[in-house]
Amino acid sequence: MKSFQWTRIDPEARNFHTTKDKGPDWNKIYRRTTINNTNNEIVQDLTIDRKIDIVKLSGPLPPGVTHTTTIFFYHDSYENLNKDVSESHNINLSYQFNANSHWQKQYDKPFSFSLHTTIDEYLSTLSYDELIGYHTSFETFAYVITAVEKLQQLEDLQPKLAWKPLEVIKKTLEATTQWAITTSHFPMKKHHVSRFAWNNRTRLKEIVSMDTIFSPVTGYDGSNCSQVFFGIMSCMLNVYHMPSKESVHVVKDYQDFMRYEGVPDTLHRDMVPEQKTQEIIDINRCMIVKDTWAEPG
Repeated sequence: MKSFQWTRIDPEARNFHTTKDKGPDWNKIYRRTTINNTNNEIVQDLTIDRKIDIVKLSGPLPPGVTHTTTIFFYHDSYENLNKDVSESHNINLSYQFNANSHWQKQYDKPFSFSLHTTIDEYLSTLSYDELIGYHTSFETFAYVITAVEKLQQLEDLQPKLAWKPLEVIKKTLEATTQWAITTSHFPMKKHHVSRFAWNNRTRLKEIVSMDTIFSPVTGYDGSNCSQVFFGIMSCMLNVYHMPSKESVHVVKDYQDFMRYEGVPDTLHRDMVPEQKTQEIIDINRCMIVKDTWAEPG
């Protein structure tokens, strides 16, 4: 197994660093050397132990050390090829098939492109399902491990969390409640009855108070009382006539108000029995309207 090196330079470093997303897999790192670029002295030469906490590996640098070069030593069976290759450079890929049926690729100089005939012979023995990966099951656990490894690179999260100490960031991730699960259906389903009734109405961003008034003069429709709705901020006044102050008429006028004007943010009223019925409370619960009262009780 060959040994490789990967280097990162940090002109404004505060902590010891790991490999980030673009570097080699952290599980393959066996040694890390940190150099102070100011005087070219070695700040730390650490042999990586898997039992060491990632927080301790990303601890603060000694006082006065800010410009660092970090060299990571790792074992890998594959070397990363340079992706920025111009037309004047060709990459020599030599493949060797070992006893375990694994392909290993290496590149050497001088550059020229060549393929060994053994590759074609091996590929011809594979079925279509094996070529496209249908013969293996989807390994969810492998992706979970990859996600956890990225979360463990706490120094990358530090700028996004107000440069809090790494121990604080670690405890925050352990205690987070944001691991929610959302469910989406494809193709989308039709809902003949709205699942979110409160979003299908005009919303009034204000408190609306309501009360009942009575008149000694009978109206043209035979009513002697009305339900009045008053917007606290807009001072908008809406009056709906009622044949009597029974709760069934109060509920109907409240529904008419929401139908013509909109759903208030808060409904303010007194404690008369007609206005504190369970039916009005259920309507407010369904429409997400806050209940407030002019008097305790």
